[in-house]
Order: sequence, then structure tokens, then C-alpha cells
Amino acid sequence: MNSNRLVAPELDLDDQVIDLARCVTLADLLECPASSADAVSLISNFTKYVSRYISDMEPEDEKIELVCHRINHAMTGEQRNAAFAHLSSRNAERRGSRG
Repeated sequence: MNSNRLVAPELDLDDQVIDLARCVTLADLLECPASSADAVSLISNFTKYVSRYISDMEPEDEKIELVCHRINHAMTGEQRNAAFAHLSSRNAERRGSRG
């Protein structure tokens, strides 16, 4: 990954991580019960904050932005709310188990 394009240099993931990630699609994450709420959160938050990084984006990034906006708009508010409620509950459960 080109670390010059990263907002946070500590996110400079090596090629092995990127190559492994190529084996999983966003659709895979949305379809998997263990990751669907996280994937909805990713899409929702990405589309909410992407405008902060427009000056750092290249044409291929703009395609990702467009597709994520389309996915976000295709989901209902109820679906997004359900995902965030699930994540909130899961996080509360995790905090509670720390004792």
C-alpha cells in the first residue's frame, strides 16, 4: 500500500494483508451474520465522513465512494438502525463482561 496516501501512517498495511483482503468482498461481509452489522456501519460511516478526504482521493477512490453511497441509499433507515443497535448492544455486553 502506498503510505503517502494514508491519513494515518500507522495504517500502512503490508501487501500480504491487502492480498488476503482481496479474497473477501463487501458483499461477503454484508451476507455474513457475524459481520453484517459491522459492514453496514463501515458503509454508513464511510459515506458520512468521506468528504473530509476528497483532496486525497484518486479516481479509483471516487468509484469506491460512489458505490458505497449507492449501497447506503439502497438500505433503509430501519436496516441501518438495526445494525447500529446490534453493535451498541454487543459493545455494551463486551464492556459489561470486563467486570
